Amino acid sequence: FTEVPTDVSVCEGEDVEMPCAFRAVGMSPFALEIQWWYLKEVTPRDTHDTHRAKVTHTHTHTHTHTHTLTTVRVQGNAITHKLSLSQVRKEDEGVYECRVSDLYSDDTQDFKVQATLRV
Repeated sequence: FTEVPTDVSVCEGEDVEMPCAFRAVGMSPFALEIQWWYLKEVTPRDTHDTHRAKVTHTHTHTHTHTHTLTTVRVQGNAITHKLSLSQVRKEDEGVYECRVSDLYSDDTQDFKVQATLRV
């Protein structure tokens, strides 16, 4: 990751932006996809692991309070996408996760980084 989101505390009604940027390394062509996910609950584990970029295999299990917010795809080795939240409410509080995948890779892996929003 070349830019990661950070934990943020705001008051209701404020606007929030969370940046996420990634650059792949290698000679082969890349088709990168970046997604922002909303994970809702803030748990002690979530706050402990915040800001750490991790490489994990893609899995199909999703939590009932998890859903995709946005998706962007590019051809190339660099991708960036800023999540913008306008006039946040208490219900927007939770963990936001930026996931990057190489769609050309035979062994698909997600690169993930998280930030917590507190309202």
